[in-house]
Amino acid sequence: MTKKRAAAAVGNDVISSTMGTGISAIQEPAPVPKPEPDPNPDPAPKPTPPPIPSPNPDPAPNPVPSPAPVPNPTPQPPEPAPLPQPNPDPDPAPVPPVPEPRPAPGEDKPAPSPLE
Repeated sequence: MTKKRAAAAVGNDVISSTMGTGISAIQEPAPVPKPEPDPNPDPAPKPTPPPIPSPNPDPAPNPVPSPAPVPNPTPQPPEPAPLPQPNPDPDPAPVPPVPEPRPAPGEDKPAPSPLE
């Protein structure tokens, strides 16, 4: 059995995909170099620089100015004051009763009323 068939029979995709490329199927990971320590460590930490101010600082929002009131194009005349009403008499004078006609002397019947 050839190597290709042996790899295919095993089912190892890593070996079969790398065959013929010159790359070995099993590779050791490359050693990670350790960082060298700083030969001159800072004796004191550097102070933090102050924050850069904004070019347009706006501490408080400016309120939007309200538009000026628009004058009325046609002046309205003032409303006339209501006319004073005459004060009704709280106790009107009583209407005198119409006297009943009295019989004239010597007559038994009363005189006929002028309305009849």
